[in-house]
Formats: sequence, structure tokens, C-alpha cells
Amino acid sequence: MVMEDLSDDEAGLSGEDAERVRGFISSGSEATGAAVGGAIGLLLGPPGAVVGAAGGVLIAKTLERGALEIHDRVLTERQQRRSADAFITATGEIQERLKDGESLRDDGFFDQTDESDSDAAEILEGALLKAADTYEQKKVEYLGRFFSHLVFRPEVSKHDAVFLMELLDRLTYGQVVMLAIFGRSVDFRLDEVMARISDGEFEPASLALELADLGERGLFGYPQEKGDPMPPQHTWSYDPYDIDVSKLRLTPIGRLLFELLGLDEMPDEEMRPVARNL
Repeated sequence: MVMEDLSDDEAGLSGEDAERVRGFISSGSEATGAAVGGAIGLLLGPPGAVVGAAGGVLIAKTLERGALEIHDRVLTERQQRRSADAFITATGEIQERLKDGESLRDDGFFDQTDESDSDAAEILEGALLKAADTYEQKKVEYLGRFFSHLVFRPEVSKHDAVFLMELLDRLTYGQVVMLAIFGRSVDFRLDEVMARISDGEFEPASLALELADLGERGLFGYPQEKGDPMPPQHTWSYDPYDIDVSKLRLTPIGRLLFELLGLDEMPDEEMRPVARNL
């Protein structure tokens, strides 16, 4: 990965810390050049200079601490690489949103004391460690996106963020794709997918339990006349191998996870193989 050559005089960090951050970022493999530039500019440039606002200093300090914390952990090369990829995705997207004029949350999420880290620092550390430990490379990007969206959503508490991150950790990448599909059900015409399943074109058994698991976790369900969608398991005559996917819709918690992962931007080519087999 090609890195920008910044002198310590130009950098917000200096000396050993700057080299540790630079080393951590350079261990990434899958991030785009633009995202790498965002990470470098936000962390190794003058504090706040990239975005020209105090918010840039707040998030930069959080990211600096996160990068140093993960750099100093004993991780395998693969773990370091995936953690760095998630980090670079997060910093690049945060920088772009700040440049577009969006405001960071101001509810104390970035506040820290002598006794404890900020909520933001704890969530970032958790997301990077989850990325390090996942064996599905394609989930790494969405762990980075989770943090980059969270820092702009003050209505999502730390408690809820921890719960959602643990939930994401237990989902397969295929299930993440399913969330994207159900969140964009109009784009994928799930009624047509269901018709092809009924005609025997696809064999849904291999995905049936993953679908059932998403319902059990309360992420989608069947629309009701009143209230939120109800998970299939809570309906009469439930059969995990006979879920009508054409009627499934995201629940409020499923919609929130959809938004925090930025699944509205998941490329169609990632979703089509799963949609064809639902």
C-alpha cells in the first residue's frame, strides 16, 4: 500500500507515536487509495486542518488513540491487516462526511476522563477487534462503516451500539447481504424471487436457517396491521423452510442496523448472488 510521506513537523502526531500510527495504517490491504488518504490526512496532518473545525480534532484524537491501541496489541499479520482495513474505511468515510458539512454528535460521546476512555474510543476499539477476529474479509468494511455512521447518530446510545456490534459479530456476511436486500426490497422484487422459489428454480434449504436466525434475532418479520413487523417465529404455522421472503420487512432494529452499516450503498453485484438463492 502506498503511503503519503509526511514529515513529523507537518503531522498532528510526532515522533514515535506518528510512526506507530503510520505503521498501523500501512498494514492495511483492501482499503482504497482515497480512504488511505483520508486516514493519513485526518491523523497525520495538523489537528483540525483537514476539516477546518473543532469536530475534526475530537474525532482525530479518538482515532489516534484507537490506532495506537490496536498497533500495540499482539496480533497476527492477518488480524492487523483486517483491523487496519476497517480503520481506514471508517476514517475515510468520516472525513468525507465532515467535508460535506455534516456534524459529529455532541452528546458527550467523545468525552473522556482520567479514569476512563470515551464511549467513542471503546466502540472503536471493539469494532477494530471484531474486524481483526472475523474470518470473513467482506465483513471488515461494514465494521468500519458501523463506527463511521455511529459518530453522526446521537440518538444511538453506547448501550445500543454495543448490543448492535455484538449482534453484527454473530451474523454471517451472507446475513448482512440479506439485510441489505430486505432493506431494498423494491429494488430486488422479492415477490419475483419467491415465485421462482415456488417454481423449484432455487433450493432454499441452504439459506432457510440463516433467514430463520435473522427473524429470531428480531431483524425482520411480516408486516402487521398495527405495530412493527413480527418475526416469522412468532406467527401461526411457522416453518423455517417455508418463509415467504416476498413479505418480509425490516423491523426498527433491523432498519437501524441497515443504516449504521450503510447497506443502502452495498453494490448490486454483492447482493445478486444471494438474492438469486433466497
